[in-house]
Amino acid sequence: MPSDEPEVLPGDRNFPADRLIVPEKPPAPPRRRYPIALLILGALLALALMVGGFIAIRMALGDPASRGAGPGDPMTTLTPREGTPAPLQRAAVGQRVPVEGLYGKGTFMVLRYEWSGQGDLPPTTGRQYLNLEVRYDVAEGSMFIKPDYFTAYDLAKNEYYAGIGSGKVPIEMQELRSGKSATGWVSIELPPEQSFFVVSDEGINALVMVEIPKP
Repeated sequence: MPSDEPEVLPGDRNFPADRLIVPEKPPAPPRRRYPIALLILGALLALALMVGGFIAIRMALGDPASRGAGPGDPMTTLTPREGTPAPLQRAAVGQRVPVEGLYGKGTFMVLRYEWSGQGDLPPTTGRQYLNLEVRYDVAEGSMFIKPDYFTAYDLAKNEYYAGIGSGKVPIEMQELRSGKSATGWVSIELPPEQSFFVVSDEGINALVMVEIPKP
């Protein structure tokens, strides 16, 4: 006999749970596994490439103390001298003094100086350019010339560094070998007062101090 009750369909609240058909999930694909030996080989290969690249860069750059003075020059190998730095010497403008750097010996001299309130770039308010023409003569080994080796101090012991903007042609940054000389300008911006110009060696050890009167 047909029932007068409406048919219960899936989705109705009173549909029996045991009549639900839940589709089974497909099994997950198996994970690919690599042999441990292959992983170790890959890591060693990556390490070898890194080391090889580092060595190539080092060979391309070289040691600053082993580079030639210019294109076409033979390679030089410089060994810094041992012992304590050379003592600081006081000198006057126009006085040639013997100097000993880390890699060579020679003489240094401040040929002349001038104070200037003008340049390619105007100096900072309250300051002027102290322009010094200097000369190096190397008698043995090599001496290196860099802006970092030139500083100035005022009476309050404030330190000032060589820079650009004065309009003077700066002394060339270079390795100066035995028998060679170099002349050029060093410009330092500082208050126009009594100052002390200091020249250092390749290890930033002060070699020569020259007193500069105020303008």
